[in-house]
Amino acid sequence: MKTNRIFLLCVGALLYSCSSEETKIAQTPPPMAVDYLVLSASDVTNEIQIPGSVMSFEYVDLYAETAGRIASIHFTEGQNVSKGQLLFKLDTDLLEAQLKQVASDLEFAKKDEQRKKALWEAKSISLEDYEISQSRKMNLEAQAEVLRVQIDKSRIVAPFSGKVGLREVSVGAFVSTTTKLTNIAQTDRVKIEFSIGERFASTVKIGAEIKFSFATDSILHTAKIYATSPTIDPQTRMLTVRAEVSSKTQTFPGTFVQINYHVDQDEQSIMVPASALVPVLNGQKIWKIENGLAKSVLIQPGLRNKNEVQIFGDVHVGDTLILSGLLGIRESNPVTIKK
Repeated sequence: MKTNRIFLLCVGALLYSCSSEETKIAQTPPPMAVDYLVLSASDVTNEIQIPGSVMSFEYVDLYAETAGRIASIHFTEGQNVSKGQLLFKLDTDLLEAQLKQVASDLEFAKKDEQRKKALWEAKSISLEDYEISQSRKMNLEAQAEVLRVQIDKSRIVAPFSGKVGLREVSVGAFVSTTTKLTNIAQTDRVKIEFSIGERFASTVKIGAEIKFSFATDSILHTAKIYATSPTIDPQTRMLTVRAEVSSKTQTFPGTFVQINYHVDQDEQSIMVPASALVPVLNGQKIWKIENGLAKSVLIQPGLRNKNEVQIFGDVHVGDTLILSGLLGIRESNPVTIKK
């Protein structure tokens, strides 16, 4: 009787063991077929996107240096002009009349000074009388010079070669020294101005080339850095940089540009498709295949480009990255690669 009981217990244990194993096998999911990527290393250029503006190499608003009436205008709006070319002329009739009067008085003063000098040398007059005539002559010479300068300043000329803008006055208008007449910009040479954060300020090198594109197209153009501000702005913590645009690039001052600024280069970096990253509570992770099973790995993202992200963490060249089915994968689930 005792022997039968032992026999039945053994048979029961064997049946329970087989049943548990079958249940375990039934609960194990079949391998999931996934797309994959074998990780490799490549050199990655570290670039940041910076907004900038195109500026004329030279630009100035033109004002008269003396008040007066506009007598004539010698340009057409939007015209290309040369350095020194006459643009505006103020009325100088009164100044020229004053100059003629002073010139007449000066001629008499010169003759008087010569007579007084001869008389003084002959001991016929005192030195004081001679010095008075000499002083009068010099005073009239100074008055004549002031009038000539005022007449010269009535001519407003182009300070440099460029394109003149729209005029703000007409012939006959009375203008003061605060009245804007027009503006002029140098258009055959243009520059780009942009600001870069203090973190990257040390990477700015005079003579270095930068790449930029316009909002209207994606073609990359070239400019060469030629100057920076001497200090970082304490308010914005930015360094202002200027670069001269290649003469082959046709653009208008004031145009917005997007600058691809090369910071440095990371060698042997691992780049993965941005779609392979899965956001989690404490950051981001990827899935990789390890011994036929899915394994999640927390990563730190680095540089980004249009389609890829640089990653750091427990990932190595040769690892197999899972690209599909990312939301349905569970830790240690069996996976197989799609053929």
